[in-house]
Amino acid sequence: MQYSSNSNAAIAALIRANPTPVGQYRQAAMHLRDRLQALQTHERSERRADLRIAGLRLEQQRLRIELGSEIEQAIANNKADLIEIDIEEGEAELQLARDLIADAQREVDACRAEIEAIQKEVGISFDSISDADFQAHMGEDFRQKRFRWLAAGYLAPRLGIPADRMEALLELTPEERAICFGAIAGIVSENAVVMQNYLPESHAE
Repeated sequence: MQYSSNSNAAIAALIRANPTPVGQYRQAAMHLRDRLQALQTHERSERRADLRIAGLRLEQQRLRIELGSEIEQAIANNKADLIEIDIEEGEAELQLARDLIADAQREVDACRAEIEAIQKEVGISFDSISDADFQAHMGEDFRQKRFRWLAAGYLAPRLGIPADRMEALLELTPEERAICFGAIAGIVSENAVVMQNYLPESHAE
């Protein structure tokens, strides 16, 4: 089950949207670092919830065996019943932590797979080159991003497309772009409102 907003496909698309392999590698590494931090946070939450539940059960056991007057025993039983609710809440927190751990681990695995694929595709181990070489590669990534941003600003008003949508289109590979335009054409042709309001009217000869 996926609990985060990032499916494996979304993670791959986010990474591959960068124009050069080094930019893709950096995006994957940054997302990997973020997910590893989240994984550690969720693991601590799991341990905390587990310890809290164990402590509540011990307190509950102590209350159940308390000796004393009838009223004192009734008070102890009431406290023990309230602790049972706290235990149920703790168990829910524990399950959530475990679900989030599994989801974060899935994202970690997806990032690592992309990093391995990117480095294999270009034959460069970005995680072992010098900082100077890495920055040289990143300089080209910055240039390509700037060109794409400028191209989006130039084309968007001419095509009547919002600039952010134009830039998103330019992020796609040519193959993905062709599929995207095909999907858009299919949606438009199936939508009568779009056909009536946005397509030019036919004129009789």
